[in-house]
Amino acid sequence: YRPAALPENLRENAGGDGSVGISTSINVLNENTVTYSANFGDHNLNLLGGFTWQTFRSEGNYAGGFGFPNDALLYYNLGNGSDPTRNIIGTSWNSYQLVSWLARAHYEYKGKYLLTLVGRVDGSSRFATSNNAYGFFPSAAVAWRLDQESFIRDLNFFSDLKLRASFGYSGSQAIESFRSLPLLRGETAYFNNEPQYAVQNGRPANNNLKWETTKQLDIGLETSFFDKRLSIEIDYYKKTTKDLLLEVQIPRQTGFESKLQNLGSLENKGLELSISTLNVSNENFEWSTNLTLSSNRSKVLDLAGSDFIDIASPTSGGPAARLIVGETVPVFVGVEYLGTWKTQEEIDASGQVGQTVGGPRYRDTNEDGTISDADFGVLGSPQPDLIGGFQNSIRWKNLTLDVYFQGTYGNEVFNILTQSAFFGRPEANKYLETLDRWTPDNPTSNIPRAGAVATLADVKNNSQMVEDGSHLRLKNVRLGYNLPLKKMGIGNIKNMNIYVSGTNLLLFSEFRLFDPETSNYGNDNLAAGFSSGEYPYGRTITIGLNVTF
Repeated sequence: YRPAALPENLRENAGGDGSVGISTSINVLNENTVTYSANFGDHNLNLLGGFTWQTFRSEGNYAGGFGFPNDALLYYNLGNGSDPTRNIIGTSWNSYQLVSWLARAHYEYKGKYLLTLVGRVDGSSRFATSNNAYGFFPSAAVAWRLDQESFIRDLNFFSDLKLRASFGYSGSQAIESFRSLPLLRGETAYFNNEPQYAVQNGRPANNNLKWETTKQLDIGLETSFFDKRLSIEIDYYKKTTKDLLLEVQIPRQTGFESKLQNLGSLENKGLELSISTLNVSNENFEWSTNLTLSSNRSKVLDLAGSDFIDIASPTSGGPAARLIVGETVPVFVGVEYLGTWKTQEEIDASGQVGQTVGGPRYRDTNEDGTISDADFGVLGSPQPDLIGGFQNSIRWKNLTLDVYFQGTYGNEVFNILTQSAFFGRPEANKYLETLDRWTPDNPTSNIPRAGAVATLADVKNNSQMVEDGSHLRLKNVRLGYNLPLKKMGIGNIKNMNIYVSGTNLLLFSEFRLFDPETSNYGNDNLAAGFSSGEYPYGRTITIGLNVTF
């Protein structure tokens, strides 16, 4: 229930509004596997075959009432809403099925040469035709335990040494159910001041949708030294994804704005490094450290003949994220913000019309005298140059301490709120920095003067909205103490640990809003890096007692 006193309801004199929703879901998963193992001297063989089946169904209903005259009944009587044009009744239904046939063969020779072969056939009801519903995804992996070879053991240098590689295919059907089918939606039109209810096409059908397929190569090296006190693991990967399941904009003359299609391909490749050390180890004191670093580089390879595809437009200032052939996935786009117009002579020399001294100034890339989407360029990417984590674990007698940091470097975040909080009209919330905006007494400021923007549609997406998303977070700290039970005369308890832990305790970032890791589009990887002030990760303090009998 949202009371009438909320600013948006109060401003529109809309009264309160309430809603109630109920949903029920059933998920059934059945897995059947059979395994055969055999040893033939130096040869070990393990075979596995299986069949899995999954079905999911959900149903829901929703009702909402608007224009409540007071807040006495809350959402317990939705019929109390006095605005029938806004009252809502809705239902929902969802269903999908998955089937898989799978087989795996694992072979070892003398424990140092390893081979694994996997093949699976997956079928999804989310694709319309039987030809497209099924996909075959094979893979193979090999490994060589070099530390088992005599010429490596004789070096007396490595504690462990293993080289591995794999190559294979995987599929994705990460789309909503029934997306290959057309959709009807309800619409209301008014004739002679009377509502007329009907349905119309809500989206186009695409019977040709099929599995998105990724082929991937992995090469890794695992090694340790000094009786395993130092361990290093290095991985290189390269994967290419084709037949991307993308919502692609189509000509509005079709009656639709976009259509889900299999389109184009992209590449991801990168390195992952893990270093673990046992710094000190004795009866009373132990200290270990783990450092992980990873770097991924993505690139759009093909978009079926198109140079780019717009994938996110969260503001009225035009497209904000695109897939562009040859660029990372995705990139933020917009015009370059140059500050404010300082003199009328600058405006006259630019040839741009409708500009005012103290107003926002953008780079007119094509020099046609207007700022439009044609002036848009790449402003950044949400993809970090480096992702890292650093953990220290310390034990001193019965006391333990674990501290974990994580962070990113080199990524950008598109701040949606900047359009209104930096450039927008006066009734919207503003950044504190706008107190230093342009005025006749402050003519050097690069913050637009008050009233310079008539509507937010005049504020094109620009570089001022793209901020550095690099950050370092103290993700977790845990301090524990194992009570000396024997000294305390407690013999019927195996272990008793009292601890205090905290998560998300500190954040070091120059991002304007709460948290650079939040996302306006949830888990959508293609539209990553957008923030509109979502609720940040919660800071949690936990005190606990763990007893083992």
